[in-house]
Amino acid sequence: MKLEPTASEKLSRWLPIVIFVVAFTVRGTLLSRLSSADIIYGHMTANGLNTGDEGINVGVSLSLRGRFADPFCRPTGATAHVPPSFPALTAIVFHVFGFGLAGGIVRNMVNIAGYSILFAILPAAAAALSMSRTVGVLAGFAGALYPAFRSAEVFRGRDEWLAAVLLLWLTVLAFRLSKQSTLRLWSAVAYGAGWGVMMYVQPSAAVIFPIHLIVLLAVHRGKPLLLRVKYVAVAALLMAVVILPWTIRNRRVMGGWLFMRDNLGLELHVSNGDLARSSHLGNMSTGWFCAVHPVCSVAQTQKVLELGELEFNRRDLATAHEWIVRNKGSFLRLTLGRMAYFWTDLPSNRMTFLVRTVLSLASFVGIALMWRDRLRLQVALVGTILLMYPLPYYIVQYSDRYVAVISFALLLPAAFAFNRLVAAASVSRYRRRIGSG
Repeated sequence: MKLEPTASEKLSRWLPIVIFVVAFTVRGTLLSRLSSADIIYGHMTANGLNTGDEGINVGVSLSLRGRFADPFCRPTGATAHVPPSFPALTAIVFHVFGFGLAGGIVRNMVNIAGYSILFAILPAAAAALSMSRTVGVLAGFAGALYPAFRSAEVFRGRDEWLAAVLLLWLTVLAFRLSKQSTLRLWSAVAYGAGWGVMMYVQPSAAVIFPIHLIVLLAVHRGKPLLLRVKYVAVAALLMAVVILPWTIRNRRVMGGWLFMRDNLGLELHVSNGDLARSSHLGNMSTGWFCAVHPVCSVAQTQKVLELGELEFNRRDLATAHEWIVRNKGSFLRLTLGRMAYFWTDLPSNRMTFLVRTVLSLASFVGIALMWRDRLRLQVALVGTILLMYPLPYYIVQYSDRYVAVISFALLLPAAFAFNRLVAAASVSRYRRRIGSG
């Protein structure tokens, strides 16, 4: 005899859909209020789409010429400046819908739908992490109702939403692997391959991978050392195997061995100099960004053409390193500013600054409460993301896009803290009633 689902179970099934609809509606409404130039993220010229986004530029090149090339304001040839995922998806959109307003709308709708999916799966993810579905529902609605990462969630994002979905899945998978009674090598294959796919979307997240592997080693410390080492080695090997095609492509096309991208030198140079500020917006306002970055500097584009993209970045890396060594105090001030921006989004409006600051504080409170409630494995996995992922972004200019990748790692602990606060307040009120009675 099949039992009918309870009212609570029916509601539970519908909540992810409600979260998705709320998130999509909020961001879709914001998108509808933007100008055509903002939606396109540039403007159409006689020579085609002119935009200041390197990923979109490569998407144009892929769509028109089938080449992963030309990320800057003038054609510069083959590139490894951006990871492959976003330009590839953008090229598909452009191929079908064109480079104008229709293509811009669809590209942004994909971005909006991606964030809506991310928030909608938080209840299931929280349940899978043994944090309770209620925590996930709170986190999902919190993310859906207010775009805490501003324009990145509406029209200036790339595929940070996809990176967040993948990282959330990998975190849940690591949790499940940690709970396995036996170490099965096929699960290490799936885990390593998943991380390999992640590198095509957000290579900077690689700083999390080794720490999560250490967590897996530690959790299974009762098992033979050789088996544990083999398990971790298989995961690392599969990650390397998945990124091998892109590595070989970069070696053949760019002329050097790279880990997914070659833009570190440029990013450090843009972020650390006499006129540099801690945020991308600040560097744009002073003119420093466009004095250094070839996405809007014809002179710098010419240097890329003369030197080649790889050598251009090597020289920028040397320039940035020399400046940092000579200006340690200024570098420290810029770094502290970037750290503050990462956790509070200071360059934003007052409301977003308040939301992001409260969210960050609540997430760390949540981590502490999870530790107190003996959710130690969850703390190790989620806490690692909060600790490790920001490290590369403390030395380069701040952008709200970067933080969006770990939005779930902020929302889930924050929701956990809120849930515990509400529960404690309810117990306190109940005790007062009993006492007064």
